[in-house]
Amino acid sequence: MKTFKHFIIEGKMSDLDIKKKEYNYILKNKFGITLDDYTDNISGGVADNITIEEILQLSLITLIKGITVELEHTNDPNKALEIALDHLFENPPNSFKYYIGLDKMEKELEIWVIFINIIMLNNNLFWVSLQFN
Repeated sequence: MKTFKHFIIEGKMSDLDIKKKEYNYILKNKFGITLDDYTDNISGGVADNITIEEILQLSLITLIKGITVELEHTNDPNKALEIALDHLFENPPNSFKYYIGLDKMEKELEIWVIFINIIMLNNNLFWVSLQFN
């Protein structure tokens, strides 16, 4: 009995083909888009003329995170993909961490908001206690 690995070797599917199929399957199920259908429609971005092979250098998790964040600004998954790719390829390899840095910044902001609210609450309690004394 032949295994899947034998099928891939005999069928001459490269690792890149397998990775592309995996990305396309997940992107299709999650966002209704595939890399095969990707076209660059917003001119002037860093990812203009990018190849599928270059896109496949990104981790799937990073790509999904990028599309998800950009869908906060548009209802078009293709546009979200294009904007995410522009951000992710702005300054490689460090820019591959763009959305991880965004998460970190948002968490730090949440901590500051909590801290400021605590200070404001303490100040309000202080002023209330002065009024009753």
